[in-house]
Parts: sequence; C-alpha cells; structure tokens
Amino acid sequence: MSITPKAILTKNLPSGNGGAAHIGNAWNKLLPKHKNDKNWKNTNGMLDQYLCHAQWASGMKTPWNIEPWRPDVSYAATVAKACDP
Repeated sequence: MSITPKAILTKNLPSGNGGAAHIGNAWNKLLPKHKNDKNWKNTNGMLDQYLCHAQWASGMKTPWNIEPWRPDVSYAATVAKACDP
C-alpha cells in the first residue's frame, strides 16, 4: 500500500505528544478504510512500518510504502531496517 501523507505528518508535525496524537489519529483514519481489503494483512507489522515512516522517514520519501508481506518484527527492528524489515 502506498500512502501519500498530508503535510502535518511530514513537515509540520508537532513535537512530543502532539506529534504522537497526529500520527495515531491518521492511522486510526486509515485502518477502517483499508483493513477489509484482500491485500491488508499483518496489521501489526504494517503499523510498525507506518510509525517508522511517520517518526523517522517522514521528510525523506513520499509515498510511504507499507507492505503487508514484510515480517512482523518489533518496532525497534523495523526502525533498524530503515522501515523495511
């Protein structure tokens, strides 16, 4: 799944809890729209990829590719692999 994030997640993300709230709110809007899609699998791994993109790679690339076939590893392992475990 390719996601083109809005500017609030790439350029104008508030620091601290405000940023975390925006990221969580965006995921909560994305999930119900796509979770029943036949290609939506591995929600936990996809969430880790999404969070990694939002928190670490947000300004470096667009779109964000959230890939269900990637393994469900820990968030730390996802970040260590530059969001692509």
